[in-house]
Amino acid sequence: MTWSIRARLTAWYSIVVVVVLISATVVVDVVQERLMLQGLDDELGRQMATLQGVMRTEFGEGLDLQGAADEASVEVLAPGRTLVLTRPDGALLARWGAPIDARWRPSTGAVLDTADIGAARVRVRSEPVQFGAHRYIAAVIAPLSELEAADAELRRTLGLGVLVSLIVAAAGGWLVGRQTLRPLE
Repeated sequence: MTWSIRARLTAWYSIVVVVVLISATVVVDVVQERLMLQGLDDELGRQMATLQGVMRTEFGEGLDLQGAADEASVEVLAPGRTLVLTRPDGALLARWGAPIDARWRPSTGAVLDTADIGAARVRVRSEPVQFGAHRYIAAVIAPLSELEAADAELRRTLGLGVLVSLIVAAAGGWLVGRQTLRPLE
């Protein structure tokens, strides 16, 4: 089967438009995903600083490690987040906020990473902290479900945009090809 010049022009035009749009879609998706994750990391950093600031304040008021952790669990609010304080040996001092698997403990080193806790994918920021004689590990945990849902919605929207653009490009290419080739007929 031989394609007419009009069909070949339409196909070429449509392929070029789709390749450009798919490339742009991939770039937008990757950049948006990184920006959302960076925003979440920044938020976790601010929450970690708040948690450590409250712990220092409580130590300044003469509380021991357990007392400071208990007070911090009342004073530091982070809706939708989980905060965990443990001793360096992993013994739980306090856990509050969104529920997570009770067996989970932060690592002993500084961490900013994505993890699976139970059935949930989360972003974890944990840090070992030493303030005077007090040593503990602080962790702030955020579920990634909101970011994943936003990313899925962006992908659906971009995919629909590529499909609509392909239809418009094909129709436009066919019409332009018809008008351009009319004198040759």
